[in-house]
Amino acid sequence: MKDSVRQICRLLFILGMPLIIGCGVICGTSTATVSELGLTMELPRGWKAERGNMRMMVNRRHPENWFGVIEDYPAEGKGLKMHVEDITIMDPASVRSRQYKMIGGCPAVELVSEAEYALIEVIIQKDDRIIRVSFRVEKEAFAAQKPALQRSFASIRFL
Repeated sequence: MKDSVRQICRLLFILGMPLIIGCGVICGTSTATVSELGLTMELPRGWKAERGNMRMMVNRRHPENWFGVIEDYPAEGKGLKMHVEDITIMDPASVRSRQYKMIGGCPAVELVSEAEYALIEVIIQKDDRIIRVSFRVEKEAFAAQKPALQRSFASIRFL
């Protein structure tokens, strides 16, 4: 009897290992890390960082419509408020909310915009860099996704 149980356990282990190992490939990671920025953040459930490019994030169920990006550029001597104005000047009517906050110990602004889709993003000033982290989702799904996306922003840390 013990041998049968042992053989069943061994069989389950052998059959289960490819599924467990494969999950890292199929499911992706739930953390995005951009080494050159020293940035790390937890991704919302169902999202993953793209393999080989941690600056690109997609939702596993809606990869063509729900995606995110982490970008950065030099502040060029301008403050955070001026960068936000530069971003929003093209279509100020689409901006639904603007909230100043601290993220990862740095000054930031959360913007919510709406057009054909919903866009939620944070613009962070870290030293002489502007870091922009954004997620795009379908408008109809935004209300349900917003809390998880905001938790992701709140998890941003600089190493």
